[in-house]
Amino acid sequence: MTGTPSNGSPDNFKATIDELLKQNEEPRARVDNIEQTNEGYEEEREEYDGIGEPQPLAQELWEDTVPKPAVI
Repeated sequence: MTGTPSNGSPDNFKATIDELLKQNEEPRARVDNIEQTNEGYEEEREEYDGIGEPQPLAQELWEDTVPKPAVI
């Protein structure tokens, strides 16, 4: 915005709004770009959901004894 004080006129108010809208164009374009990029990642993430999830050990592994280490 400009450094001039507002006089409260409707024209000045409209000019201020127009200036703010213009300043928001670039950040809004960047946000839109990021959102479009993230859409592809979301689909990819859904495709791989569940891969690498921990699974319980089989009962036979719980019951198996661990051999004692050899003494050297």
